[in-house]
Amino acid sequence: MKGLLMKDLYLVSNFKKQYGLLLLFIGGWSIFTQSFSFLAMYTILLGGMMTFSIMSMDEAVHFNRYALTMPVSVRTLVKEKYALTCLCIAGGSLLALVIEMIAMLTPWNEGAMEWIMLAVLSTFFLTAYTVSLPVVLKYGVEKARYIYMGVMLAMGAAVFGVAYLAKNTPVMMLEGTPSVATIMIIFGIMLLIDVVMVGASYRISLWVVRGKEW
Repeated sequence: MKGLLMKDLYLVSNFKKQYGLLLLFIGGWSIFTQSFSFLAMYTILLGGMMTFSIMSMDEAVHFNRYALTMPVSVRTLVKEKYALTCLCIAGGSLLALVIEMIAMLTPWNEGAMEWIMLAVLSTFFLTAYTVSLPVVLKYGVEKARYIYMGVMLAMGAAVFGVAYLAKNTPVMMLEGTPSVATIMIIFGIMLLIDVVMVGASYRISLWVVRGKEW
């Protein structure tokens, strides 16, 4: 799996100039609008997008079919894609963390709520990608993009729906500055959701790929 992962990470490095310029542009816009929230969110989104880009490149040259002719098992092939996804989103989240630390030095930072939103967004995007990965491995990236957009819209609608219905309750309002205990509980819940979603999606992908006719 190490060789497959190194191959994919090498391909990721080929995008550094394009993504670097894009982040610089959004960073400038964030300074102009006095809000780093969108920049932090976009770095997490960008991490997941790298996974789709790499898998699209593999699909174009039929790499997975070629890999299975080597001493690479289906389990290793699938596991590597999930490792890549987790690493890319973790990398994006880490960059978002750095951005939020820099934002804390500015007069327009939103305090602890930005840290909570960072954890929620990481889980949000990881869920969307893990739901889409079995479809990518079965039908290809282009068809999976519709699933990804559908999942994102569904989760967004669910969040706004719950927030609207519970807008007058103290549980949803999170008035004031959240305590350290509250932040740790939210982070723990998000981490648990991440583990469950990745585990369930991995098992589905393994079943799908094993039954696929290459």
